[in-house]
Amino acid sequence: MKRLESKQSIDVLLPGGTETILLAEDEELVRGLTQQMLEQAGYRVLVARDGLEAFQMYQTHGHEVDLLLFDVVMPNLSGPDAYMRIAQIRPDVPILFVSGFASDFLKKSTLPLQHSTLLRKPYSIRELRQSVRDQLDAR
Repeated sequence: MKRLESKQSIDVLLPGGTETILLAEDEELVRGLTQQMLEQAGYRVLVARDGLEAFQMYQTHGHEVDLLLFDVVMPNLSGPDAYMRIAQIRPDVPILFVSGFASDFLKKSTLPLQHSTLLRKPYSIRELRQSVRDQLDAR
């Protein structure tokens, strides 16, 4: 019989950390699940419902933020537009964009790819945690 690994032993195999991540995601379910996955990995997560709220949160807590994790398409202010505003304050801030849209759409968007990485939705816990860790370690 094959032995199933416990959730705790799987968590040990996935990368994690203690840094602070500013998460901007307009879909409530995705936002909650992503926050939970990151917090279980040891990260501190500041949560925004859209790009405008993320920008406002960054103005208050920017000195604490180690990574931006922004959905590309959001109401009020898109992820790329929020990032561009934040980059005027801190040009070296690491960014990880997430999107469920097709790559053709993203090629036409204003996604600042030269300064970012794109994680495609839906993503697994492993993909999320590895992408976050890669972005943080690349600084």
